[in-house]
Amino acid sequence: MMNGAKKKVAMADLKKSLDQLDRHLDRALMLSDNKSGAAAAAAAANGMVTRRREEWEIDPRKLVVKQLIGRGTYAAVHLGTYDGQDVAGAVILNTSDTNNPVSRQAGGSNQELVCCVVARYHSAGTLKSYLEKHRRKKLRLRKVVKLSLQLGRGLAYLHSRKLIHRDIKPENVVLDADNKELKIIDFGVARAEPKNTGEMGGQIGTIGYMAPEVFASKPYDSKCDVYSFGICLWEIYCCEAPFAHLGFSHQTSPVVYKSVRPEIPGNCPEALAAIMKQCWEEEPAKRPAMEDVVSMLEAIVDLLNLAKTENSPLSFLPARCSCLRSHFNCNNT
Repeated sequence: MMNGAKKKVAMADLKKSLDQLDRHLDRALMLSDNKSGAAAAAAAANGMVTRRREEWEIDPRKLVVKQLIGRGTYAAVHLGTYDGQDVAGAVILNTSDTNNPVSRQAGGSNQELVCCVVARYHSAGTLKSYLEKHRRKKLRLRKVVKLSLQLGRGLAYLHSRKLIHRDIKPENVVLDADNKELKIIDFGVARAEPKNTGEMGGQIGTIGYMAPEVFASKPYDSKCDVYSFGICLWEIYCCEAPFAHLGFSHQTSPVVYKSVRPEIPGNCPEALAAIMKQCWEEEPAKRPAMEDVVSMLEAIVDLLNLAKTENSPLSFLPARCSCLRSHFNCNNT
């Protein structure tokens, strides 16, 4: 726990960052308006311009900061309330540092770039901890698909906004108190997708979930998140950490990393296994877009719902059956 002085400093830093963020957005959006750029810049600089707040923007006046709960190299996380709801807010730090991936997004300029991400705070913990609790009994197939679909939809939304997370893994996903709703967190290395993919920094993210092209510091785009999703899908189904049998030296070997993939269990539904394999294709162009992954998962949901109806070809499947192969013929009855 922080002492009173440190807490006051942390809160003051956060308020300053939020104020800077609001001014930054005002100027950026006004400069992109169809009006005269010079006039818009002058008006924004003098605080004379008001604009419509985008639906994804926070209003700093509604945010109450309570305590700092974590600080990393590039971000600090605070607990607080926003408009009466418990939230966690991540503020990007050191953005004038050219070693910061967020700073590199701005071209490594010395101009300060402030970013704050606020999300509803969930007390049930991370998806990682939830999966660890189910390591022995595993999850029902319906739960596997539901969690995966929520994660896929969240990523598809980010990609539709031209944003790349770059560190998708179960530790960066949280669940609500009922373990029903899933949220993506930790946008410390997230960035807008550039027109020139060569501008993206390499080896950003977490070993094991990092796409081969990112590991090799090659140009990459949002398909790196698709690769990470494929590994997460495997982990949600297996409730085990990927590559646990490999030592660090093997995991960080370029030759091994390029080709190694988690072993898919023999009882995994072929439809689900096919999605994993497509997502972790070595060539990014061969991976589906996240919106296509969502469509494939939704098709599996439709099949599972069909299984609950009377006289359907799937109605005989037991609750924990994980087979959907061979035109729904199942031997695990």
